[in-house]
Amino acid sequence: MERTDFIENRIDVVKNIYTLYSYAKSTIVENRKWALQRFQRGKWYVVEPFGNTLLFAPSRFVGYKNNTREKHTSNHGDGTQTNNKFRELKLYKEISDDYLSEQFERFMAALGIEKDTANFFIPNDLDISDLQNQHKCYFICPTHCKGQKEIAWKGFLTQNLMSIGWNHTDYTNYTIDEIKQEYLDDQTAIGPFTLIKQIKAGDIICCTNNNFGLWGIGIALSQYKFKDKIHYAGVDDDGNESYYSHYIDVA
Repeated sequence: MERTDFIENRIDVVKNIYTLYSYAKSTIVENRKWALQRFQRGKWYVVEPFGNTLLFAPSRFVGYKNNTREKHTSNHGDGTQTNNKFRELKLYKEISDDYLSEQFERFMAALGIEKDTANFFIPNDLDISDLQNQHKCYFICPTHCKGQKEIAWKGFLTQNLMSIGWNHTDYTNYTIDEIKQEYLDDQTAIGPFTLIKQIKAGDIICCTNNNFGLWGIGIALSQYKFKDKIHYAGVDDDGNESYYSHYIDVA
């Protein structure tokens, strides 16, 4: 039976890459062997930066939403269809490059697989130079509202983003120096805006619970974006509902 549960965005793809890679690193022998077979048999591979590591995964597996070993074993679908979906949605583009071939061979060797020939899809809005860049790790708290961090974190998780507050002004075309001029009377805003304006796709995003650890870790899939009141941050000390508008897409 034909599968129709195709991915809809890069977030879906990144989650699938993580799922398959987790199987390959599993302590459960059956899961590990099954995942390594998928890596071995692939012809087309989607490439995504996870921090300073490039992860590769067969396009057939990552092309279906929330894919799992059970789903894929039941019906592995058609790799031609998933490749066409990447093109149709303009999520990924085909590319041939010596750097990718070299990184792919190293990636596979680390999994214990000898394979040096493959075709690649990279994110449509990235170039090889972007994949070669060094990436950073950033820490962000989901809200300034006391006692409401878990609820705000769930907002990050369900919407696949990280966000900060302050004025509901679109700073897409602002430099950080121009943003600083907007907050001459509130220096606490400078650090968060400096951070969010320098994040790039592939950077690691850690959502913190202040000094009590992490709510979660994700991969940035965009640079700075603006959408009015995209994130509900809770109720502040004055009893007002707080919303954040400055955000980054995160898987």
